[in-house]
Amino acid sequence: MPRQLNKNLFGDQPSAQPLNNKSPQSPDHMAQDLSYKINHQERKIQQLTQELQKIHLKIPQLEGLNKNLFEKNQANIKRLETAVKSNLQNILNKFSRLTSKVNERSIEQMKVQDLIARQNSVLQQYELRLNKMQKIITEQEMQLMNYKSTLKQLQKKHYL
Repeated sequence: MPRQLNKNLFGDQPSAQPLNNKSPQSPDHMAQDLSYKINHQERKIQQLTQELQKIHLKIPQLEGLNKNLFEKNQANIKRLETAVKSNLQNILNKFSRLTSKVNERSIEQMKVQDLIARQNSVLQQYELRLNKMQKIITEQEMQLMNYKSTLKQLQKKHYL
């Protein structure tokens, strides 16, 4: 239903004014003019009353629509809040798991580094002992060669 603007609302003068040839000052003319203005104002009041009644009829409908829309929006907001809380909790849980894994890996890495350091220490000690043993062996070989040479010299002297 298309809406139409009421032309009388904006103070437009009605086109059907009484046409009298009487002077504007005559009491009959004034009474007719006053009667016309009263009738005109009564029609305006009736029109405004009708429009007000129409508005009053529409108010409950609009209230119902607004209430439904408000409830839908509240339900959507609650649903979104629940989804956001759920997603946030999931993210926090994942972050917690990742943090614990990183901590575990760093502890394991420290253990491995300690183990490598101990193994390096053991290897260095072994190399030192091996070097000492080689030095002792070399010295003993030299001594043994000296003893052999001395023994050969003594045998040569003794046989000669």
